[in-house]
Order: sequence, then structure tokens, then C-alpha cells
Amino acid sequence: MPVLTSIDPASVAINSPDTPVSIQGSGFAAASMVQVNGSAVNTNGWTSNQLFFVLPAADLTSLGTLSVTASNPGTALSNSLTITVTPNPVPTATALSPASAAIGGSDFAVTVTGSNFVPTSIVQWNGSPRATTYGAVRS
Repeated sequence: MPVLTSIDPASVAINSPDTPVSIQGSGFAAASMVQVNGSAVNTNGWTSNQLFFVLPAADLTSLGTLSVTASNPGTALSNSLTITVTPNPVPTATALSPASAAIGGSDFAVTVTGSNFVPTSIVQWNGSPRATTYGAVRS
């Protein structure tokens, strides 16, 4: 029977896209199955001490906790671990590029730099939402 010891990530922001998850523990096999809140989720890799799966975006639409368990054919369910679905962080804009434009000029793209942006963040200009493309930059 599998035994779960940790999960990564342990929290995911609400309305996130499909999210890769790894479970650490023991007793995993090629036929190990993962359940999220009792519903089977396909695994996409394993070792004897890790299982990998993708948490569907559909499971990330409400705040709260998700119970994750595993099992092997013919065995009972493992202990459970939780993933917390958290509110989106408050974004902070630190720079705009370009920082200015000519009055009456043609349309242009603005890059907003800052922190705590998520894929569902929307830029507003004078209180009106604008078409927004999310592009995470990792350092």
C-alpha cells in the first residue's frame, strides 16, 4: 500500500491552469492510481518513491482544500495529503514600457512589469479592462 509523505506544490492559486504535481512517499508502482477528492486522476510518471500527475484546472475553481490519495491495484487507499486552493495574490506593478506615448498616436502594446501576476490577471487602463497576455519571466 502506498504511503504519502509530501506533495509539491502544497498550494495553488484559484483559477490556475492545469498544474503538474509530484507526490513523495513509498510503495508506488507503475499501476499506482491517484485520486483527488475521490476522483481518479491519470498519473504521468512514477518512481518507487514519487508519483507525478497533472491537477486539472477544473479542480482549481473554488477556494479550499483538495484531498489527494493513492492506491495500487488490490490495496486500500493511502493516507491523504492536501493541496490548498488559495486566493490570487494582489499584483504589484513596478514599471510600464513604454512609459509615455504621444497624444493621438497609433495603438501600441504596453508591458507591465511587477510581481504576483497570474495567468488570469487583466490589465486595466483608466478603469477599463484591456486585452492582456500573460508572460511569466523566471530568473
